[in-house]
Amino acid sequence: MERVKKWILDNEPVVVMMLTVAVLRIPSLLEPLWYGDEGIYMLMGQALRHGLVWYKEIHDNKPPLLYLLAALSGSLMWLRLILMGWNLVNVVVVWELCKRVLKNRKWQIAMSWLFALLTTLPLIEGNIANGEIFMIMPVVAAMLWLLKEQKESKSFGYFGVGFLLAVGFLFKVPAAFDAVAAGLWLVWIGLEKKRVEWRKLLWLILGFGIPVGISIVYYFVKGAGWEYINAAFLQNVGYLSSWGGGAKKALWENGLLMRGVAAAIMSGVVMVSLRKKPETQLVGLWLIWAVFGAFLSGRPYPHYLLQVVAPLVLGMGMLIETKSKAVSLIMIVMIGALTLGIVEFKFYAYPVVSYYQKFLGVVSGKQNLEEYQNNFEGRVKRNYEVGRYIRMATTADEKIFVWGDEPTIYVVSERTPLGKYSVAY
Repeated sequence: MERVKKWILDNEPVVVMMLTVAVLRIPSLLEPLWYGDEGIYMLMGQALRHGLVWYKEIHDNKPPLLYLLAALSGSLMWLRLILMGWNLVNVVVVWELCKRVLKNRKWQIAMSWLFALLTTLPLIEGNIANGEIFMIMPVVAAMLWLLKEQKESKSFGYFGVGFLLAVGFLFKVPAAFDAVAAGLWLVWIGLEKKRVEWRKLLWLILGFGIPVGISIVYYFVKGAGWEYINAAFLQNVGYLSSWGGGAKKALWENGLLMRGVAAAIMSGVVMVSLRKKPETQLVGLWLIWAVFGAFLSGRPYPHYLLQVVAPLVLGMGMLIETKSKAVSLIMIVMIGALTLGIVEFKFYAYPVVSYYQKFLGVVSGKQNLEEYQNNFEGRVKRNYEVGRYIRMATTADEKIFVWGDEPTIYVVSERTPLGKYSVAY
């Protein structure tokens, strides 16, 4: 208890941040199931409780950890509560990372606050239980661990770094690009010391590969191995170029290859120009590949930007603090590239003030809970009424078929789909 008390006294800013984040997330606990992707996650969790095998008997195209959390939670409110705790841990980890790479306490606090708010407010869907918001915590923890391991002679710690990156990957595939940044940095550090420390890189690769390999073996045992590989990994290749009719274009015509080449060139520039600043070098590489991951599909969904938030706030802090022209130029270029991508792909955002105004209307008694929940989407009331009707009109073991993109109806009715596909798209 003395150690806990000392940590709280030494880290008062992050304690205030955590309390603020918890309060700001309270409205999300009262939301109905209105967001389509969350409906699918909850349905996948419900399907597991009904004994169905993911990917084989019910389909979606993401790795399994998010579905597992949905299955454990049992309801949207509990999933959002898990997300609250998850995000509180993330805030602490980013605070520790800021203390490590930024020198000025004022900017350590400011950048930590910026991270906490961007990953909590509805602006870029910080309040929604998507894969990205869960993915970034193990990735950030991996980067902090990687920096701590840099000065250690032991190699086994890199297994833990790889394991955390794999956890992020098993929430959402773009975490693989954060892993690319970590691997490039580790190789370069070895080259700078006149030797590539292959043992450390091998431990990192093993840490990443073993959990992913175990998940593949598990689904082969369940008779769904190829379905898992195809749905969670291979289908994402087609997904990358399908936005805006891109599926008919060659790889070099849809911009993905050019963005990859640009990321590789920029990585080389960062590694060479920042070779005497290893911590700044890692943040630069991380920012490059996080931006690449966020723009991977060319889709404008706000939650994709969550992948960029941690390296972005660190890069902004370094830009403010640094007296190095190289650091300034690199961070300005990367922040500029991020801004250009947001404009080019037409990313949108969600309102913040009205979101909390609606919640205050419930708290003050101006609206009842049902009226508040119906404010989120015009389909909410209909879907809940349809779900209740199906629950009354069918038996618990009957399957139903919804022709449309309304996974919420399956969840509210507590029924599973007739086939493996739950939505029309």
